[in-house]
Amino acid sequence: MIHIQNLEKKYSSEFTLQIDELHIEKNDRVALVGANGSGKSTLLRLLSGYIAADQGDCVVSCEKNETGYEPQSPFCCNLSLRRNLELGIDRDNNKKEIITRIMESIGLTHLAEHRPNALSGGEKQRMCLARMLVKPYRLLLLDEPLSAVDIELTEKLEAVLMDYCRQNDTTLLFSTHLPSQAVRISNKMIVMHKGRVVEFGNTADILRNPQTEFGKAFLNNWRIDKC
Repeated sequence: MIHIQNLEKKYSSEFTLQIDELHIEKNDRVALVGANGSGKSTLLRLLSGYIAADQGDCVVSCEKNETGYEPQSPFCCNLSLRRNLELGIDRDNNKKEIITRIMESIGLTHLAEHRPNALSGGEKQRMCLARMLVKPYRLLLLDEPLSAVDIELTEKLEAVLMDYCRQNDTTLLFSTHLPSQAVRISNKMIVMHKGRVVEFGNTADILRNPQTEFGKAFLNNWRIDKC
């Protein structure tokens, strides 16, 4: 699904994302973890085509319109929540039915006619996630998709996201600062540090036995044992 070779993106003398080789298979659910500024968002932007690499290959085996990308601060149109969701569907005879179902699953039905300025930060984030889920993407790239959502709703939305991936054969890459979220959603994990991939493999294997000193220190600070 995703094949990266000698990929480089330089932002300044202080930060360069550099990945020698990375292969992500179809239907993988991959958690991107690491400290702020480690390169997680940059990698997602590169994969989405939002920015271009300085050099190297980044091959995604699906069309651009089959890739959904949600940045940390997604754009909200000054329209009702329902109309924002409609923007996520190009053409579909069942548009109304799809949107109604997604709003119900994410708990947004009662906010359908509200505009973004009447929504809380968590409600806006749920709306933007819903806008992604109304279309069956083959690849979904989500940057901290549930960071502003109330704790009591988080696990419900994680379940909705996993159901979406199963039903649509969707490959998922998502960044997160929540260890419990990575444990619940992902089957693969990437640990990033200073623009490099320092750990990549099965989530359970990395959590049990990280192979690098940074991975050990980072995951120890993450308090996985409390998940």
